[in-house]
Parts: sequence; structure tokens; C-alpha cells
Amino acid sequence: MEPHAAPIEVHDVDNNKPIRVEDVKAELCQYLDTVNNSTGDFATIKKLTSIIDPKLRLLGDDSRIARDIAIPLGSKDALSIIDAAQQAPV
Repeated sequence: MEPHAAPIEVHDVDNNKPIRVEDVKAELCQYLDTVNNSTGDFATIKKLTSIIDPKLRLLGDDSRIARDIAIPLGSKDALSIIDAAQQAPV
């Protein structure tokens, strides 16, 4: 039997208030609607008013939290994630 994933909790870093995932999805959809349909390469950027901390943690061999991964992601943490990663079953 596969373990169930815990629900995602998102908090505003500035005031630590919970953010509804539905609101994030709605804002993203609104923003994407402003991008014109066109062919070729394009890029867009928007300054975030707050940073969402994903609370990414690596577990040790004993299933206890070995370390928290900081945001923005540094090269040392990126290598730690790569070392801990496993290929998904086909």
C-alpha cells in the first residue's frame, strides 16, 4: 500500500497567513491569460510580492528530517536533492 501525501500548506512569508491554493491557481490563470498566443520563443516575468516557502526537507536513512532546503536554491542544496533523488518506477 502506498503512503498518502500530506496536504500542501502554503503561507505568505511576509505575514505567515495561510494562502489558499485555489487563489494561487486563479492568479496564475489570470496572469497566463495576459500572455498573447503567438508562435516562436517568448518569455515573461512578474515580480512576486511574497515568496512561497515550499518547506522542502530531505529525510535521512532513519526517515527523520536530515536537513531543510533553503530558498533560493543554492548549488550545495541542489546537489543534495540530486543525491537523494530516485528514479520513478516505469
